Amino acid sequence: MNILNGFPFPEEKYKQKHHKGAIIRLKLDYNCLLIHKDNMRAYSFCLQMINIFYNLLNMLNTLNSYFIAIRPYQNN
Repeated sequence: MNILNGFPFPEEKYKQKHHKGAIIRLKLDYNCLLIHKDNMRAYSFCLQMINIFYNLLNMLNTLNSYFIAIRPYQNN
């Protein structure tokens, strides 16, 4: 059994089945998995970008807190 992006795909059954309906169904399932794989790749990329952006904001917030903490008090 092959693993396609975390999903098991029975390639052996695809090769061994002789019933036309079963072959068509497996081909459709395989195509759906390929489409799903592309969608998950795009979704994963978006999540990575969001994660990087969130980490940058968190870093800036941490730096800002640090500079606020060490800034000397001004007497007005």
